Parts: sequence; structure tokens; C-alpha cells
Amino acid sequence: MFLSFVNENARVEGTSLWFLRLGAFVNTWVIVWLSIDMYFVMGVSDTVQDVLMDALGLAFLYNLDDVSGDLGFVDEDDWPGLQIAWVDERQKKVAKENNDIEDADADACGMCFLNFITAVLVILTFTLPLLFMFTPFKEMKPDPYFQGVIVSDDFVNATRAAVSGLIPAAAIPNIAV
Repeated sequence: MFLSFVNENARVEGTSLWFLRLGAFVNTWVIVWLSIDMYFVMGVSDTVQDVLMDALGLAFLYNLDDVSGDLGFVDEDDWPGLQIAWVDERQKKVAKENNDIEDADADACGMCFLNFITAVLVILTFTLPLLFMFTPFKEMKPDPYFQGVIVSDDFVNATRAAVSGLIPAAAIPNIAV
């Protein structure tokens, strides 16, 4: 794929190097944030079922941008991934043997970005389990008492009293609880 941006003869019409880079950025963005999200999912879950369902939801988000993902329009059978990998491997071997073939190296900016993301993921691999052991997740959970206050008459009346000075009385709806 990168060869098409180096060699104009191999360029496919309608492709863009910026969209290729944007796709790589979005993919790494999702991986980093899903790693951090899993830390919170495991921390605030009450049961194993909660962890499992939340993890499946995060796995669904991870698979959205794959070729044969959950909402993909292309099946794994339609995408010749193994054949493309075979061509990439053979291209480098043939380019070394023949002097008239240009071997395209990876973009320095892209490689720097991927090395940075790899370092971030390695750091998260060691820091998130340590943070998980020492984070007081029970204190982060909302108190069940406050969940019931939101639907009580006291909350509705307190909200009406607070808003009555700001909004005319005719504009406040009559909420039946």
C-alpha cells in the first residue's frame, strides 16, 4: 500500500495518504482508550457478569473498524489479506535481489508514531494493573441512596423551587411522580 504513494505508476486512483494515516491514528486511538476503559470497567463492576458484558461491549467497539468487523460490508472471504501479505513479503525479497527495483521503506513519521504508541501500551501494561490494586473503586461508585433521590418528590420540588426564580411559573411543566 505504501508503495503506491512512493511510485506514481503503482498509485491507485482515488486513494489518499492522509486517509491512510488517519486510519492508523484512529486504530491506535481506539486501542489505547479501550485499554484504559477496561481498567474502569473491571474496577466498578459488581459481578463477573457485569465485567463480561462490558468487556463484550468494548470488544464490539474494537472490531467496528476491521475489514470483516461487526458492521463490515466486506467479508473475510472478499478481502485477500493473506495474498497481500504474500506479495509484500516477496516484494522485499525480489527488491534485494534486483537492483532495478526500488524497495520502499516505511515512512519515518509513521514508524515514529507506531513506536510511540508501542511504548505507551507497554507502560499501560505495567501501570494499569498496579493502579487497579490501589485504586479505591468502592468510593467511586455512586451511592444507591442518591439514585433514588432523583425520582423522589423532594427532588422535583427542590428543582422547582430553585428554577422558579429564573423561569416564569407558567413555563415550568407539572411533573407527576
